[in-house]
Formats: sequence, structure tokens, C-alpha cells
Amino acid sequence: MLADGFGCGALIYLAVELYRKTKSVIPVIICVMAFILSGAEHCIADAFYLGASTLSWKAFGYLWLAVAGNSAGAVALHWLQVGAERLNEIPDDLHR
Repeated sequence: MLADGFGCGALIYLAVELYRKTKSVIPVIICVMAFILSGAEHCIADAFYLGASTLSWKAFGYLWLAVAGNSAGAVALHWLQVGAERLNEIPDDLHR
């Protein structure tokens, strides 16, 4: 559940970032299709399923694993992006 949530968070973050950079919906469609076809867990969809079924502590536990995975996937991809951008920066002491 946590790993599936991680993959979903990473794919959805990637979709948003690619849209912001390209202003095209094609990367969004591709990332969303990859998310759906991979069977990854999305916490909002899982919350709907939780509400539509019988409520239990076990179901809430699975929901929180999906939330944690979605968050961790998006944050991890963000920090990879920030790290890559910082590698391309020229330090101030090298400017003349």
C-alpha cells in the first residue's frame, strides 16, 4: 500500500510539473494513464471507497498508508528536482 501510494504520488507530481513547464495536457494524460494502469493507490479515491464500504480501523490504517505513500512520492520527486536544479547552478564565488 505504501509503495503503491509512493508511485502514485510521484506520477501525479510529475504530471503537474510537466504541465507547468510545457502547458500541454499530453504529459498529464500519459502520467494519469500510467498511474491508473499500474494500479497505484490514490488516497482520495481510497477515501471514497472507505466511505462506500463498512468503516473499520483496518481500512483507516490502509488509507493512512496511501496518504503517506502519496505524500512521500511527491516530496521525493520534488527534492530530486531541486537537487538537479542546484547541481546546474554556478556558485557565487565563481562569478566574476
